Amino acid sequence: MRSQLPFSRTLLVAGVLMLSACVPAQLQVRTSPSGAIISEIGSGKQFRTPVDIPYALTDKHRDASGCYLVNGFMATWASGAQDRTPDRIQLCGPGPIWNYTINRPTGHPNLATDIQVDRQIAANQQRNAELMRAAVGGFVSGLNSRSNVFVPPPISAQPLPGIVTTPGGSGLTQITPGGGYVSADRPVSICPDGSYVAGNCILTPNGKFVGQ
Repeated sequence: MRSQLPFSRTLLVAGVLMLSACVPAQLQVRTSPSGAIISEIGSGKQFRTPVDIPYALTDKHRDASGCYLVNGFMATWASGAQDRTPDRIQLCGPGPIWNYTINRPTGHPNLATDIQVDRQIAANQQRNAELMRAAVGGFVSGLNSRSNVFVPPPISAQPLPGIVTTPGGSGLTQITPGGGYVSADRPVSICPDGSYVAGNCILTPNGKFVGQ
């Protein structure tokens, strides 16, 4: 007589097989210059570059050559310059992290506007790295002296040019480079942990940054 797995065990095995077929992946999308708003073809999701987009890939995302396929993007720079990728982008090779760069059209005018955005993003990244090092150093000092968690002074809000504004809630909201929405009544700040808030970054005792 042929033995059979119990129904509950069968479900467990099937679940493990399904989970094992899912591949966590990341597409690091960059534009040259940085700071373009990219809109995902098909879904309309928006991000500001540079951005790392997570995916949960399965065999259904593969093409005949074995590469994964994800939706492409339409990139729009602050100057109005645009470039569109193929509707589907191939992710070939071992992964799980891939890189994709979208270049600004060379013939479009007002390049200086986009260069300004690129430089401000680079300056913000450098500033945030320095603030993060200071916050970590202060936190360690606080632990060593058994004092309260170090709270750095507020970071002056520096809005990124070309932030997209859309109607939402009780007033205007604006999309952040990370694809989220915050209130548009204050400039957006990039906090040392990479999060975006409306107003100034404040480090709370539980280690998270909030806007103020």
